[in-house]
Amino acid sequence: MLEWSYELLTEDERTMLNRLAVFFDGFELDDAAAVTGFDDHADLLDILAANSLVDMSREVARRPCRRLLETVRLLALDQLIRTGEAEAIRRAHYERFAQRVEGPTVAQVQADTEEWGWIDGANFWAAIEWADENLGRDESNAFAARSVGAIRALGRDAEMSRRFADWLRERPDDFGSEDWAPI
Repeated sequence: MLEWSYELLTEDERTMLNRLAVFFDGFELDDAAAVTGFDDHADLLDILAANSLVDMSREVARRPCRRLLETVRLLALDQLIRTGEAEAIRRAHYERFAQRVEGPTVAQVQADTEEWGWIDGANFWAAIEWADENLGRDESNAFAARSVGAIRALGRDAEMSRRFADWLRERPDDFGSEDWAPI
């Protein structure tokens, strides 16, 4: 049934859905625009939602957050890989999250929870793991260092804090304890 619904989509709708598959657990409109490259992303999302392929009922920090159900995401991810676009779109996903965490201090993140409510642990880890696999340890370490303010501010998320601490422990020569002690 899902494949049948997928085949009924236009080429742009399928491409949009495929590209959205790089998000884990959710995304905001601005994230979708930046990663998918579609100017008419809002219209395409509305069509995908009308076809029950995008869930638009979720909110994070009182902001709308869209997501793909996991079965839809896996189908779209498979199609994205088949098109040969997967690496380029995963890079765009990494670049979006790298852009979003560029330069904030802990105080800025804590003071503006509305702006930082978008941070989703699964998307952050997908971006950092992609950097680790594709850009190397130095770049993924640099990304983590730039992101430490957001991670610290979201330290109340026990799972994210644990994963970040474990990741840092795997790199004892790369980070000093002062870089992550508050987590």
